[in-house]
Amino acid sequence: MITSCATKYILPGNRFMTPETQGGFLGGQIEIQKSTSSVLKIDDSENDPVNGVLYEDLDRMGVLISTSLFDSFDILVTHSGSGPTLYGGKFQIIGDPRSTNSEGHKMAAAFVIGGNEYEDKEDGIMDFELNGNELLLLYGYRLNNMFMPYTSFSQANYDFEGTVYQGNLTGDQPKFKSSIMSLNLGGEFSYEMFFIKVESTYQRIITSKTKDTDRLVYGLSVGVSW
Repeated sequence: MITSCATKYILPGNRFMTPETQGGFLGGQIEIQKSTSSVLKIDDSENDPVNGVLYEDLDRMGVLISTSLFDSFDILVTHSGSGPTLYGGKFQIIGDPRSTNSEGHKMAAAFVIGGNEYEDKEDGIMDFELNGNELLLLYGYRLNNMFMPYTSFSQANYDFEGTVYQGNLTGDQPKFKSSIMSLNLGGEFSYEMFFIKVESTYQRIITSKTKDTDRLVYGLSVGVSW
């Protein structure tokens, strides 16, 4: 296995998205996340990229930023360290936004799209591009102004394309497609403008040329809203 970081790519684990939009015009929040991502390393053990990838867990810091354009719609940016940056929006279908602190059922749908590129100009081992998109359905029930349990289901798709310049796969242009189905269960604890989220996520990752894998990961997020 080539040891350069250019021969691996990172897919996100926990999502930390609740069904509530921020509410109003330019209401928002920013949160810092600590979660587990999946590292997919190209398996070159037989000098052939058709061997697929090897999965590993990696603790990552991340960020989620969202801003409301009106009561039921947010624009958002989410990023996991060294992974793809995704941009999109969330539309709340049922319930009032976060700014109202209203109790009851909440439901929303979100879509994000984006990616990242890696150019290994110093070592010249590999360049790659990773593009992805994700659709999420979110549900929660706000018990009071301090606590809301929530759950979400997401379907994500990622496309990886690279060119190898050194090592066993020199000259190859590996391509992989990964599909991730995730079920997220979490709780948001709030006090005035501050909040904490804890979340567990079950994932099934399906990658071309590779045996499917199942994962259970946990994460923590802290943030502030306005």
